[in-house]
Amino acid sequence: MTHCPLRFTFHASRITHWLALAAAMVFVARSPVCAFAEPASSRELAYKQQHLRERYEEIEQQLARLGELLAASDADSAARVQAALKASRDGVVLSELQEVIQSLLASKTKTATERQTRVVEQLQRVLQLLQGQELSWEELQKRLANLQQLRDALQKLVERQQKLEQQSGDAMKSEAEGKHADPAALDKQKGEQAATRGDTEKTAADSQQPEKFPPDTVDPKALDRAAAEMQKAEQALGNRKTADANAHQKQALDELQAAIGQMQSRLEAEKAAQTERMRAELKAGLKAMLEKQKTVTAATAALDKQIPPKKSPPREAALKAAGLAADEAALADRSEALQKKLRDDGTTAVFGQVLQQTAGLLHDADARLKKVQTGAPVQEAQKLAEMNFQELLEALQEEEARRAAAGAAGGGGGGGGSKSMLLPPAAELKMLRMLQDRVNRGTRSLDDDRAGREKPTPQEAAAAKQLSQREKEVGQTTDALRKKWAELSAPRPAAVPADPTATDPVKDYMAKALQDAKNPLSPVVGDMHTVEEQLGQTVTGKPTQIVQTKIIRSLNELIAQAQQAQAQASAMPQLRRKQPGKQPEAGQQQPAQGNKQPSSPAAASTLPSGAAAEAAKLHKIYGGNDSDAWGKLPPEEREKFLQTLKDKFPDRYEQILTEYFKQLSTAKPPAGTR
Repeated sequence: MTHCPLRFTFHASRITHWLALAAAMVFVARSPVCAFAEPASSRELAYKQQHLRERYEEIEQQLARLGELLAASDADSAARVQAALKASRDGVVLSELQEVIQSLLASKTKTATERQTRVVEQLQRVLQLLQGQELSWEELQKRLANLQQLRDALQKLVERQQKLEQQSGDAMKSEAEGKHADPAALDKQKGEQAATRGDTEKTAADSQQPEKFPPDTVDPKALDRAAAEMQKAEQALGNRKTADANAHQKQALDELQAAIGQMQSRLEAEKAAQTERMRAELKAGLKAMLEKQKTVTAATAALDKQIPPKKSPPREAALKAAGLAADEAALADRSEALQKKLRDDGTTAVFGQVLQQTAGLLHDADARLKKVQTGAPVQEAQKLAEMNFQELLEALQEEEARRAAAGAAGGGGGGGGSKSMLLPPAAELKMLRMLQDRVNRGTRSLDDDRAGREKPTPQEAAAAKQLSQREKEVGQTTDALRKKWAELSAPRPAAVPADPTATDPVKDYMAKALQDAKNPLSPVVGDMHTVEEQLGQTVTGKPTQIVQTKIIRSLNELIAQAQQAQAQASAMPQLRRKQPGKQPEAGQQQPAQGNKQPSSPAAASTLPSGAAAEAAKLHKIYGGNDSDAWGKLPPEEREKFLQTLKDKFPDRYEQILTEYFKQLSTAKPPAGTR
């Protein structure tokens, strides 16, 4: 035991080092805010901020070394340090601090203050992880997986016990009819009951592991009582008393059902907490990335003006381009990290696709900037990435406003089981419509360039194939959304009696969308496949554009229906309070048909006012004799469609999209967007 003092000294030293790091991080988190209280110029504040940034860079390096040192001897502490370091890097704290410095040097103190606030929030979260006050994302996912496994194990026990109870009930009925029970069958049932009891006792013990489950996950006494009743049933079966065995089995089943009900409530609460955290992280991340991308896009445009045409760029320009490339690479990494979290969350389909597309655009911009290519191709890709961030952020903000309004009206903020969904169906459908509209715009732009020529040029054929690939991606995303709806709306086998007041109109709507042959969710995938094939053959005129218009109209109908379901879901809790004697039945809520407006639609997502937000000058869509042609649409349908696009895409987006799709015919597709 002579090595114990040395081991103690070593561990104490590491703990002291750890606490010193934590104290330094608190100082860094507080200092930027306090710095503005001092009467100093912006340049002086920038120097102080630079000093803090250098100190924090050292802290990140020390955290990395500390995590490596602890990995071999203290796995839990190492995981905590690594989670804190990952949160720091995911939050791009060093990059944000650099942005603060640049803002101060430019005397933009308001912008600097806003960015410092975000830095403080990120640092506080890093410190919480370091001190073990908050689960990391990986730890949270592991906990949810453990809870789901425990819930599934309980569900299997319930199913096994139900089967045993049914068997003893059948034997009891046979005896009542004067038939003797089969001793071999009773012995077999006794053995199965003993096995079920053993698994129940094991599950009760497993549920009490603090490293796997939060406290009060399930009542162990309920499982102990269930196991005791099972043991009594075994004894009764051994004594050939089927009635007694059946009574004890029913009691055991009641205890199991009570336990799984508690387990389900705990799991739903954990999922809801994860969803709220995901919303907050996604919103903060998108806001920061949008602002950063705007800065990089503007810097790229400014740099492009400084580089003489048809000449080698000066060394200074090459260095600036390399810095911008690094910024784009970091933004691509953040987009991919958010996409991974969305996959882990498992309740969205379209948002992840948009983030994947954005990461591809940013990787393409990174590659071009490394070659000091600062012209139109890279700038259009940057602007499109900006648009993606803007659209995603607006969708989140719109949903946040809708939930706040529902909460203020007594609707509980989300409506039933849909609270655990990151985004409701309407928000996903709007993003899907945005993706489809971009392909439609690219098609019209390419067709205008062809000017009626029947035979396409090689460049036009290449651009059409790129659009066909994008249409294929939209179709795959639509199909992924359909599968996700099936997964989220599928009823789980009930272990306890169904609660008729737990009806969720949003999930009812998703289930109906999958079953109703008249609903356009399934046919729209077929229409997208048709467009994909036509674009692959460089058919960019009327036949393709008619189907594309039909797709948008179908999505508009789905959005209206989804908004109606969301309005009903928000009103359900208040309705139950007003009419406690009446309980809504599943299936009562019918989604709106056609283009009927919902009674309480979500607030429209709008862009800033001003010249940039004027109505878009949309390309004309070809008319004709076909009954689905644009010229034959009813006036109210045509106006509604136009207004939707005018509200959603101002003329600055029209120009950006047109220029971007023109690049498709002269450049390789961005990596990761195919």
